[in-house]
Amino acid sequence: MRTKLAVMALGVLFGLWPQVSQACRCLTQPNDTNLAQALRTAREAASHIYFARVQAADGLRSGNATVEVLEVLKGELAVGTRLRLPSGGGGSCAYPFKKGNDYLVYAHGGPTAVRMCTRTRPILADDVELQWLRTGKLPATPSALRREVVTCKPCDLNAVARAPALFQNDARQAHAARRAFWTQGLGSENGRAVAVGQSKDLRAFELVQTPHEATDEKCRQRIVRRWCERLAPLSSKAQFPFRCINPGPEEQVCDENKDRVSKWMPLESMTTATCTWDDPNAPSCKLSKKVQPRPGPHKASAPLLRCSLPREDTGWHHCQVITGE
Repeated sequence: MRTKLAVMALGVLFGLWPQVSQACRCLTQPNDTNLAQALRTAREAASHIYFARVQAADGLRSGNATVEVLEVLKGELAVGTRLRLPSGGGGSCAYPFKKGNDYLVYAHGGPTAVRMCTRTRPILADDVELQWLRTGKLPATPSALRREVVTCKPCDLNAVARAPALFQNDARQAHAARRAFWTQGLGSENGRAVAVGQSKDLRAFELVQTPHEATDEKCRQRIVRRWCERLAPLSSKAQFPFRCINPGPEEQVCDENKDRVSKWMPLESMTTATCTWDDPNAPSCKLSKKVQPRPGPHKASAPLLRCSLPREDTGWHHCQVITGE
């Protein structure tokens, strides 16, 4: 979930990983909750704003991307210019550009001074924010919202492992003392989380939870397990403490999709929401804890905001502006 409240590039899963990584945190700006003001403030603060296509990207947590400027919206810059931008995400707060995608880029201090904690994001040529920058016509603000309530039987590593989650050194000590534990394992990236450990009956295991970073939706997680012949300790300088040796066949342990139940609640007025409009098409919103049905006609005029609770129970909802029901 990317909001100005907290944009995080984490190598951890839902705060459960014992291995702590550096994170990029962005503070909420005072006027973020007002779409018109957020757009105007961002335009005034930026030294350069441009529409660009990524020609090449390192694909690393700390690398670079080469972009071609397709359109200049603010600042001294020529169309067709190629710029080398910091890329990759992680603790450096560099934006994670992807080759072939088009981006609306906000730079501060110079055309290559681009960071994650800005309005920089991937867009299409007809994006409403791009149209506003071209014409000055503000995107329409939703007149009502509808929230989704999702329930399922939880499927997470803590519940499945049935053992304490430990830091590297503590995990090594538990392994040597033949105690149950789990810790972060090799391959914990690219949309999946991997855990290794030993069960209460001292069987070595590897768990893989997906889709992890691939989606923030609630009740979409799945975990598979492989029993290992043993856990091999790695160097004390290694990022992960153990490797699973000779893993057996995969067995599905749990899948939240199987009993996922989704229900859309009655229409509510926008006064029940406080939103950060990093993306005018898809803001992140804090909704009142209690559903407050809107009095009057049941049909909403366009546009409407539909909000789904993310996987992490932070209280922030992922919302989408739609043209109608």
